[in-house]
Amino acid sequence: MEYAAGLGVRIDQFVSALDKALIQGSYAHAEEDNYFKRKSDRIMAGVTFDNLVGPVGILAGFEKVSMEYGNPLMLTETAAITKTEEMLLRVGPRIKIAPASYLSVQYGLLTDKVSFNRMSVGENGSIPSVISDEFSIDKNVIMADVTVTF
Repeated sequence: MEYAAGLGVRIDQFVSALDKALIQGSYAHAEEDNYFKRKSDRIMAGVTFDNLVGPVGILAGFEKVSMEYGNPLMLTETAAITKTEEMLLRVGPRIKIAPASYLSVQYGLLTDKVSFNRMSVGENGSIPSVISDEFSIDKNVIMADVTVTF
């Protein structure tokens, strides 16, 4: 089963002081009913404001993706992934360099997180126990692009 929805609104149509202002977002969900029985969700949101100060505007965005495993994904005999998550938050200037052409540079924070179960054997070879654990990494990202419309 899959479904998704999205919406974008041009705010400059309602606020005449803005040159071009767009807010948009979307959500998607998917599930599978066999094998890993995964469930995934994706949330995205973004804003664009052009020509706030001369040719300089702002871009900002947020994205979060998560996947849960109904049947854990086995990595080894003693460890299995139960959930993964990724989140990206970014913001930066967008500079108009020609009609319908832009240069943008964005700073972003990217976070990846993996939740997993692992087996732990106690002292003297006692009965193994399952321990839920988590591994997370944060990364700083700088992205740049040039958009040209012909």
